[in-house]
Amino acid sequence: MAWRAVGSIALFIGVYLLLVVLAVGLTAVAGYAGIMLIAFKPNLYTLLIGGGLVSMGILVIFFLLKFIFKKHTVDRAHLLEVTEEQEPELFRLIHEIVDEVQTDFPKKVYFSAQVNAAVFYNSSFWSMFLPVKKNLEIGVGLMNTVTVSELKAILAHEFGHFSQRSMKVGSYVYNVNQVIHNLLFDNEGYSNLISRWASVSGYIAFFVNLAVRIISGIQWVLRKVYEVVNLNYLALSREMEFHADEVAAHVAGSTPLITSLLRMDLADQSFQTVIDFYNRKITDSVKTDNVYPQQQFMLHFLARESKFSTDNGLPQISPEQSSRFNRSKLNIKDQWASHPSTEDRIAQLQRHNVAPTHTDQRLATVLLQHPDSWESQLTQRLFESVTYEQTPSDLDTERFVEEYTKRYRENAFDEAYNGYYDHRNPASVEADTLSAELTDQPLTSRQELFCDAVLDLVYSAQALENDLATLRQIADAQGAHIKTFDYDGQKYFRSDCASLIPKLEADLAELKSKLNEHDKRIFGYYLAIARSLNQEETLLTRYRTFFENDLEYDQRFEAYNQLAQATDFFQYTTPFEVIENNLAKVFKLEITFKKHIEEMLAEEKYQPEITAEIRESLNKYISQPWTYFRKPEYDQEALQVLSEAMQSYCYLLSRTYFRCKKTLLDHQMELERQYQMLTV
Repeated sequence: MAWRAVGSIALFIGVYLLLVVLAVGLTAVAGYAGIMLIAFKPNLYTLLIGGGLVSMGILVIFFLLKFIFKKHTVDRAHLLEVTEEQEPELFRLIHEIVDEVQTDFPKKVYFSAQVNAAVFYNSSFWSMFLPVKKNLEIGVGLMNTVTVSELKAILAHEFGHFSQRSMKVGSYVYNVNQVIHNLLFDNEGYSNLISRWASVSGYIAFFVNLAVRIISGIQWVLRKVYEVVNLNYLALSREMEFHADEVAAHVAGSTPLITSLLRMDLADQSFQTVIDFYNRKITDSVKTDNVYPQQQFMLHFLARESKFSTDNGLPQISPEQSSRFNRSKLNIKDQWASHPSTEDRIAQLQRHNVAPTHTDQRLATVLLQHPDSWESQLTQRLFESVTYEQTPSDLDTERFVEEYTKRYRENAFDEAYNGYYDHRNPASVEADTLSAELTDQPLTSRQELFCDAVLDLVYSAQALENDLATLRQIADAQGAHIKTFDYDGQKYFRSDCASLIPKLEADLAELKSKLNEHDKRIFGYYLAIARSLNQEETLLTRYRTFFENDLEYDQRFEAYNQLAQATDFFQYTTPFEVIENNLAKVFKLEITFKKHIEEMLAEEKYQPEITAEIRESLNKYISQPWTYFRKPEYDQEALQVLSEAMQSYCYLLSRTYFRCKKTLLDHQMELERQYQMLTV
């Protein structure tokens, strides 16, 4: 794999040098032709044409060389260097692992705030030729969610990378990608330059357009080379991960790395949930002086919600629980993944089956002599880039728990539904028609209606829909690069999609039929309760309101979706005439979109979600027609107004829809509580 990666880098160098040679040749020929034309008949027109010819070649060669003038800086401000004098216990563990792996000690050890551990070094131009010492990064968010034995396994994995000579290939790939990224995507300044030059004259603009077409061809070639370089390197990277896992297993045993891998997503989710909570608190000028006790709370809160067991103060997640919500039977080798899947890594570790010689189930932060100090410093780094309108106040863990729990309950459906409605809506049948058809029936148990077996049907249907969407992409041009895949343990070729898709569509139709019948049972259950309480009409009204909102949501979201697709070209460098044609479509779609906004601002049901900021952004957007583009550049203020309006629109739609759905589901629960009180 390493030699294949090196070969692909050599291919890039060869292709790039060939492009430069051709560009130099083009510049020489165009320059000679331009000069000869001017010399043959010197006047304003030949001067413009000759200048255009010369500039065409220069623009192409400058495009290929402009990356040289780009300065790349890597920001390490988020890291805190830690020394052996500060944390001797941690360094004792690191020395122990280094001795077992028989590799070099890191040049420096850093703490970061995140849930991660990593090896890094300065990937400069010289790092491709000179030996460089690697650094070790340890996330305190990681130490806060693993045991000492698990941390040892994770660090042993990282030191497995220290021992890999193939890491040097990464430095070459990094620099190759910097060049390709600059030529493919970092072109704003270059585009402005050629736009200004093209505006000098129509003759000049003609040759500038020729240069742009040549550059588009160069970019097409570079995209193909980019694929070859990165696909080969990523294949190497995945093999390096398996090798590093094997090193970790022999140092710390297979089990500690497996348990930490299974908990990693939950640990990261707990950390990100806390960060997201404070992102929403920016306008209130609220932060915290230590996120890590709050991460600990979130870890256990989310574990309880997912019904994970706890051992040694940490959630324990089995492979079956980890894949509970993933019922997909489609397996496609992801060529663009830098890491193997967690499932593949665990399967490989289980095959090694190395027993640990010693286990330490204490939380990894016991290795730190000054955990509070590091946690406070890293928390400060997290918030120091945030601009607050006034001096922020700190929220302690107790108040965080209170606020978060309250918000979570307000934004979640009753836990008695067992997550059934998290990915499904109430009965999609016409409530009045079904009400007339259903006669009084014996009440079944709610636990039976929302048991795990029923939930599996929901997840299976959802997975099948996603699998079908992917298979349809594989079948058409979008998935042309995928030649084979596995489905339900059986290997298929791309040509097999024609026969497999109809079969899965039939399976999905059968699953949906079962779920629809089950939805009728649920509706019948609550209808019987409502009738016994003389509240049938109230329940039916709730259902009618929900279905009206459901239909309205689809219509209004479609208006948003069409505008989002139509404005996607804003992200790319596009010729002027194409921009103008695209904007004509945007302006036409905005008529309907703005009409929806005006209606939403006036309708009562949206008012609880309309903050002062949302009202201001929407009113500003609909107050006038926005141009978005003024030659030779986009109007950034207008684009910002559009972006904020689209975000506010989508937020209002989703929040109002959720509130309507929750109102119906809460009403059903309230009916059931009233019924239980009467029957006790």
